[in-house]
Amino acid sequence: VRTIQCFTLNGVIFLGSIAVFDFLLKPGIFLIGKWMRIIHSEGFRRFDYRQDDYVNSDSELLNDYFKSVEGGIDHLTSLIFTFAWLVPMYALSFILNTVWYRDIAEQVFRQ
Repeated sequence: VRTIQCFTLNGVIFLGSIAVFDFLLKPGIFLIGKWMRIIHSEGFRRFDYRQDDYVNSDSELLNDYFKSVEGGIDHLTSLIFTFAWLVPMYALSFILNTVWYRDIAEQVFRQ
């Protein structure tokens, strides 16, 4: 029973949470960022004095800006996930595994 609990805690919860973060949460965050890019690129205009009218801004500058923001968001979400979820889960796992491994060793020794 303890072996299954160890496997569930270490395998399913850790690997599952990492997979959910990498394959669902991060792409979802970047999808929202792409929607924001589309919304802002359509509404981002500047005044051109040569033409005496408003024109669409340089999309290259806007793309560079959003790429730098996406890079920062990528690092920030990874840090938050690591320190708010993985580190506490690792500490809890370490404590529980210590207790469970002792129980497993006692059961094996009795047999």
